[in-house]
Amino acid sequence: MAVREYVHILVKFWWVLIAGMVILATAGFVYGMFIQPVKYVSTAKLFVSAEGGTSVGESYQNNLFAEARVNSYAQVATSDQVAERASRALNGQVSAADLKASTTATPIDKTVILDISVSAGSAARAQSEAAAVTRETVAVVQELETSRRGGEPAATAIVYDEASLPGVPAGPAWWLLTALGAVVGLLLGLVVALGLGLRARRRVNDPLALADTADLPVLAVIADEPARAEAPLITDLAHDPQGDAYRDLRNNVRFIGAKRTPDGAAPRVLAVVGSGAGVGTSSVAANLAAEIGGSGQSVVLIDGDLRDPSLTAHLAAGANAGLSTILTGESDLLGQVLTTSTPAFLPAGPVPPSPGELLGSHRLETVLAQARQHFDVVVVDAGALGPDARAIAGLAEGVVVVARRGRTTRSALRAAVESLGTVGTVIGTVLTFGAPARRASSADAATPARTDADRSSADSPEPTPEPTATGSTATGSAVPEPALRESR
Repeated sequence: MAVREYVHILVKFWWVLIAGMVILATAGFVYGMFIQPVKYVSTAKLFVSAEGGTSVGESYQNNLFAEARVNSYAQVATSDQVAERASRALNGQVSAADLKASTTATPIDKTVILDISVSAGSAARAQSEAAAVTRETVAVVQELETSRRGGEPAATAIVYDEASLPGVPAGPAWWLLTALGAVVGLLLGLVVALGLGLRARRRVNDPLALADTADLPVLAVIADEPARAEAPLITDLAHDPQGDAYRDLRNNVRFIGAKRTPDGAAPRVLAVVGSGAGVGTSSVAANLAAEIGGSGQSVVLIDGDLRDPSLTAHLAAGANAGLSTILTGESDLLGQVLTTSTPAFLPAGPVPPSPGELLGSHRLETVLAQARQHFDVVVVDAGALGPDARAIAGLAEGVVVVARRGRTTRSALRAAVESLGTVGTVIGTVLTFGAPARRASSADAATPARTDADRSSADSPEPTPEPTATGSTATGSAVPEPALRESR
């Protein structure tokens, strides 16, 4: 990915960065002001020296001896014996266990200095407890270094800096915790934003991503209109402002398809294939056929999905014959086409035990050829990508691939286009559930509405100026089937 793509992700998910900063900065402030325990630390310093030595060599040896003793004295200062003695000296105001837990002894590297620190809930307590621990440490060291036979101790620990009275609590200040929380929140938000962006990039989310992934023209963008989720599968798109998207699809299929066919003619047998399940393939096929029929051409819509005949369930529920019975020789084409509907419709028929064998037979080619003889255009809902859809696409003159915004992955779309391209001619792609159409504004109100005559003229089958592939920017919306959101 280029740097600009990362920048685009961060700009798109700027709110994640802000949210991370605000949440963790607030957490740092609350902890620093209200939760962080108040602790004061008082520190005393001991100087360790070794006795004896009159020459320079002896003094050097004694100094090395004292440095070695400092580490041992640090252990003594945090021992149970010193804690118990200090607790008694404080008249039991603090238990030996608590005193030991709050005491630390730190030797200063390459010196004979030992720091003894004690923490407590108040400055005065910290000072008195540190003083008690320091006194008892000196006493225990004196006893340990004095020979049982008497005499001078081999080494001594001298308090040269009494326990201090702390002026401020130990630990980070609230403002430091707040700043640290903001920085950590920003970094965490950065990681989350990049993760969301990279995850979203795996899916097709806009026409540009669709065109870039498929390397094909975007024939139309069918906008998502939740309010119309319960509308009929096919409606009068000529009087529906959202039908502009399907008019773009119809025109782009006609003109762009003509460029991709060997004879330069608009494809008359169209296969609509979904890049996966639940992308709205049935709605695209049905409304495309309806729009073609509305332009004055005769058209037949065929439910070619023998495994999950969604079109049949909505347009001819209960049909006991159709494409499957035609392929098995039990009935003929014209006897099963429902011409009373608009467009004419051929149901899938009963679900056969082996749909793949029927669709892979030569009989399907004969059926499509017969349909082509009796109708100007044949639109086949081939369902989701699979062996059945490939068989239909191989016999069609043009293939339209359907992808759903936010669901179809780039890899699935790429695989669908490559797979269908090996058996048929892929005209372009359609993006369903696109961004909702922009509602009319006050400025739009000043624009004269199209009359029926204007609309009829625009929808006339007479040649019109060739549309560009920017039909992908149409904001019109399909009229989805009731179960479109979770069906194929």
